[in-house]
Amino acid sequence: MMKKTILKNALFGMACLSSSTSFSAETIDLEEINIGAGEISQLKALLSLEPSSELNLELTQELPDGTTRQKFSQRYNNTDIKSAIVTIRVSPQMPSRFLEAHGVVVKGLAQDLSEETSVIRSDAIKELVINRRNLSQEQQNSIKIKRLIELDTNQQAKYVYELNFIKVEGNTISRPFVIIDAKTGALIREWDGMHHAMAPALGSGIGGNEKTQSYRYGTDYEHLSITKEGNRCYLDNDKVMTVDMRYSWDLEQEQKPYSYLCYDEKNTNDRRFVNGAYSALNDAHYFGNVIYRLYQDWLNTAPLTFKLKMRVHFGYKFENAFWDGEAMTFGDGDTTFYPLVDINVSTHEVSHGFTEQNSNLEYNNQSGGINEAFSDIAGEAAEFYMKGSVDWVVGSDITKGEGGLRYFDQPEKDGRSIGHFRDYRDGMNVHLSSGIFNKAFYLLVTRNHWDIKDAFRAFALANQLYWHEQSTFNHAACGVKRAAKDLQLEQRDIIDAFYSVGVNAICALPSDITELRLGTPLEGLQGDKGQDYYYSVLVPPGKDKLVIDLERSDYQSDNDADLFVSFEEKPTSIEAQCQSKTYESKERCSFNNPEAGVYLILVRGYFNFENYQLTARIK
Repeated sequence: MMKKTILKNALFGMACLSSSTSFSAETIDLEEINIGAGEISQLKALLSLEPSSELNLELTQELPDGTTRQKFSQRYNNTDIKSAIVTIRVSPQMPSRFLEAHGVVVKGLAQDLSEETSVIRSDAIKELVINRRNLSQEQQNSIKIKRLIELDTNQQAKYVYELNFIKVEGNTISRPFVIIDAKTGALIREWDGMHHAMAPALGSGIGGNEKTQSYRYGTDYEHLSITKEGNRCYLDNDKVMTVDMRYSWDLEQEQKPYSYLCYDEKNTNDRRFVNGAYSALNDAHYFGNVIYRLYQDWLNTAPLTFKLKMRVHFGYKFENAFWDGEAMTFGDGDTTFYPLVDINVSTHEVSHGFTEQNSNLEYNNQSGGINEAFSDIAGEAAEFYMKGSVDWVVGSDITKGEGGLRYFDQPEKDGRSIGHFRDYRDGMNVHLSSGIFNKAFYLLVTRNHWDIKDAFRAFALANQLYWHEQSTFNHAACGVKRAAKDLQLEQRDIIDAFYSVGVNAICALPSDITELRLGTPLEGLQGDKGQDYYYSVLVPPGKDKLVIDLERSDYQSDNDADLFVSFEEKPTSIEAQCQSKTYESKERCSFNNPEAGVYLILVRGYFNFENYQLTARIK
């Protein structure tokens, strides 16, 4: 019986090599072990996780081809492991089996975490932080804390506490996050996680500012979705509640939906003019509902797991907006900004919540830049959803004078942001490093001619399924490429867009790849049944044909290996652009008019094999 040879379209990109060093705990990248397909119930065993480890289902996402993606988080002794997630693909025809798996798990935790009894209690850690930082009662009341497991730079696993609180000082607001060693109480790292930047009825009213000019809800745009009781209307519905902070800095005050008297069926609210804006309350409420519909219509999900709360008129002359883990809060601006309520900024803040409830990207270094970029990208998506066009400028409507906060087409235009990885340095302000992913998104839409909806769906699905707390630019770009594949979109365009900003969207490859020389056989190949061995060959431009042969010198039926090849993409025994799996003495993959670049080759033992040679030739 013959095993088929299959040829598919090639992809464009660059190969990425990775390696790791292991101590007692060990990080396992599923890309490197290629577990293939199997029973979902056996996934833990296939990954060789210890008895105290669990894989908890976090999310199930249906895909256009009828399959589903399931995302699992890894826990050990009922404690989440930071950045350890596994995403599998499942067919409805075989719901108990997975077809492929991606992600990272951690093994060998028992030795590092054997002394759990010596872990400091969470209330003691809270008291420690309160005393060290001299927290006010309001700050103490806002504390959130959870215990996690993470690996340090030496791959040593340890229990840590992640604690955050809200800090308001004068006209400055922050949300400090601290990671503390759960055994010693020592500070490991910290960062500011504040992300700046009744019966239903229909309402009407004014919106806009002196720059955009005024417009009216119910005439220029759809009506406001409100609630009415008697002669009183509320900026409130089942999805969005808008709160008037009345210039207060107190985030703990009672927060009720803004209400106004409304005696007729128009339910008009024209209050209140502040710093050049006609009604930031109306704008915030309307934009909140647009954001909810955007996520529901395009992603089939809510932006948050709870009702949106839009807090308006916060503080006095506060020139910022932020997400604090519970609500979106908008200042009234001063000399630089109008009240910071526009469709870009509103969606930006809500989307920080979406990220926090999905990938939970840390708000520093590369993961922080990705976090900021996703919110910027969501803002442009919402602008297109609402207006049918985009200006590729963040916050242009609320910036007094020309320009805006950030620029997609040329991030460097603001004099501080970067648009290429070569200019990135750890510790950069995350608003500035966001330009890398912003530019990639812009190129995907404008140069590769993607619909903004499709591009946003790919980035959002990556946020849901593939990104984790400490994703790097390369890892996150790989996630976008995987999401594009899930959505049956062109992966090559993703690779191309990220390549233009110095980021590699080709997913991680094993470190032990052997390079072939064209026309020179690599002899004496041998290996074990079910094991994978990777090779690569560089093909120059302008060639008519590439032929890759894997052949053995004997004809024993129990000496057999198979051949899998992909262009600048990791081949597996499940998926490759060319698969040759015969029982003959020679396996062959041929490519007519091969694209210039790196071809990646997998030799997999069907049985134990020996006396094989591998040759790549061009014509």
